[in-house]
Amino acid sequence: MSNICPIQAIIEIISKKWVLHIFKSLSHGIDSFSWFQKEIPGINSRILSERLVELEKHGFIERRIVSERPVKIKYFPTYKCHDLVKEFDHMETCIRSWNDKK
Repeated sequence: MSNICPIQAIIEIISKKWVLHIFKSLSHGIDSFSWFQKEIPGINSRILSERLVELEKHGFIERRIVSERPVKIKYFPTYKCHDLVKEFDHMETCIRSWNDKK
C-alpha cells in the first residue's frame, strides 16, 4: 500500500460493499456482530466478518473481548474511523446542499 496515493489506498478499503454502513453503524453506537446484522439489512455473516477483520487490520476499528463467559466481543471505532465519519458527514451535507440548489 505504500506505493499508491494515500487517498486511493483508503478509497480501496472504504469503497468495498458494506464498509460505509459499518462506519455509520459504529457512529450510532452499534458495537456487536449481531447488532451490525440487525442494523445493516442484507449483509451476510461471512461478509460482515471479513469486513470487520479488514477494518481492524487497517486500524479503523478495535475488537475487544468484554466478557469471557459467555464470550462477548465488541467493536469500537478508532480515531481513524471517527475522522472519516466526520468527513462523510461533511460530504453528505455538501451533497444535500447541491441537491437543494437544483
